Amino acid sequence: MKSSKTLTPLALAALEVLHEGPHHPYEIHQTMLERKMDRLVKLSPGTLYHTIERLDRDGFVQVVETTREGKRPERTTYRLTDAGRDAFAERLRHLIATVAEEYPSFSVAVELMHTLDQEDAVRQLRVRALDLEARLAALDVACVHLADMDLHPLFWPDIRLRHKLVATELDWVTDLIAQLDSGVLSWPVGEGAGTAGVTETRPASDEPHEPALIEETR
Repeated sequence: MKSSKTLTPLALAALEVLHEGPHHPYEIHQTMLERKMDRLVKLSPGTLYHTIERLDRDGFVQVVETTREGKRPERTTYRLTDAGRDAFAERLRHLIATVAEEYPSFSVAVELMHTLDQEDAVRQLRVRALDLEARLAALDVACVHLADMDLHPLFWPDIRLRHKLVATELDWVTDLIAQLDSGVLSWPVGEGAGTAGVTETRPASDEPHEPALIEETR
């Protein structure tokens, strides 16, 4: 029996459907699409089928029956085992309670942003801000739609969480742009700009550096 730590987000989503009774992978896939689970996990029929097969090997699900209708391919129906139910609950408790050490790519980009020209960096931040605004508007629409469906709030808390995360990031990006535009936050210059030991900076309101001036600081 495998540890519940091997359960991926896609495996957890599949097991959630199987909590409701036996399903074959196609039914699981359709149910997940209806519930918009593809907003949370990378969902494709092939990946899901492999995930179900792994859950079967690990003893978390088991085959109920295999049927064929006409010329259609065989369909294997699976049910959740007691071990699968316990592993699901154990893994879910861990994910809820534990703050994971994650490494988002945007954090890396922000750390390295000083190596770009200031004007270029600010331009990219503005593009990101526009994208975040669009995403926030889409989440606003989703929240209204789900509220109108009179769906229990605990069936879509991820939407509200995502809304807060996007809104917070948008505020941060907008504030950074404003600080750079106003000159409150200056831009490092010279070789190794932004690293320890480099103190020369230029206010954001100054004219862009000429290559010759950059050479003189080296």
